[in-house]
Amino acid sequence: MLRERIHYTRRELDVVSRELIKLHLRLTQVLSAVDSDLIDRITTQKAVNIGDEARARQCKKFTNLHKTHPPHLHDNRKTVANLSGVPLEEAPYSALRKGLNFAVAPGSIPVQDILCGVEKAVMVLPEETAEEIRQETVRILKGSNKPKDNLTGAERRALRALKSNETPTVLPADKGNAAVVLATSDYNQKIAALLEGKTYKKLKKDPTDSIERKTVLLLKKSPFAEETCQQLRPQCSRPLRLYVLPKINKPDIPLRLIISNIGSPTYRLAKHLAGLLSTYTCNSPHHMRNSAKFVHTLKSSD
Repeated sequence: MLRERIHYTRRELDVVSRELIKLHLRLTQVLSAVDSDLIDRITTQKAVNIGDEARARQCKKFTNLHKTHPPHLHDNRKTVANLSGVPLEEAPYSALRKGLNFAVAPGSIPVQDILCGVEKAVMVLPEETAEEIRQETVRILKGSNKPKDNLTGAERRALRALKSNETPTVLPADKGNAAVVLATSDYNQKIAALLEGKTYKKLKKDPTDSIERKTVLLLKKSPFAEETCQQLRPQCSRPLRLYVLPKINKPDIPLRLIISNIGSPTYRLAKHLAGLLSTYTCNSPHHMRNSAKFVHTLKSSD
C-alpha cells in the first residue's frame, strides 16, 4: 500500500508540474514582463512557504512515530532471496538489501547525461524559456560538488562482481521489496516456457516505425492543439519490452510476465488520454482511486 501511495503521489506531481509549465507559458504570453515577473515571485514564495509548513508537519509526525515505534534492523537474508543455489557473501547481501531502486552515488557528476536530458525536455518549449532553463542548469552544475559516497568499498566491489558475472540474475520480487537472485539457466528456462504456445508469436520485422508513423498521422487528424501534438509526438521510439517478476511466495517460484509500454510509439498519447479519461472515471461510484480508498471503503461497510 505504501508503494502504491508513493507511485500515485509521483504521478500527481508529474501532472501538476506539466500543468504548471503550461500555465506559466500562457501567463507570459498575456501579461507584461513586469507583471509576469511579479506574479512569478509571489507564487514561488507562496509555494516555498507551503512546502516548508508541510515539511515541518511531516517531520514532526515522523519524530513522534520514531519515538512510539522505534526501528529495528532486519536480517539481510529476509530482504534478499538467494535462489541461485550458490551462497552469497555478506557484502552482496548488504548491497542488495538497500533495494534495486537504491541510487548509487556516482564517482563524478554526470554533466553530459544531465545536459542531454535537459535538452530533450526543453525541445517542446519556446526558445526563450528553453534558453533560461539551459542557463540555470549550467549555473547549478557549476556550483555542484561531487556527491558523497553511499556505499562501502566491499559493497561496490560486490555490485561490480554481480554485474560482470552472467551466472546469477538479480530481479525485484513480485511483492514486497525483496531482491531475488536466480540462476540464469533457470531464469531463461522459465522465460522460454512463458513464451511458448499460442499467446505469442515471432514477427517477421519490427513494427515500431510503422506504428510511429500511424501515431503521428493520428495526431495530425486529432482536435488537440499544435503544442499538445508536438508534446505527444513519438520520437526515437522503441519496441515494447518484456520483463518478469518472481513470485517468491508461491511454490516453484513462477514468474509474473509484464509488457512495458514505456518509450513505445503510443506511450505519450496513451498517458495523455488516460489523464483525460480519469476526470470522468473519478465521478463513477464504482471507481477506486487507490488501494487506500479501497481499504477505507471496506472498513466503512462493516
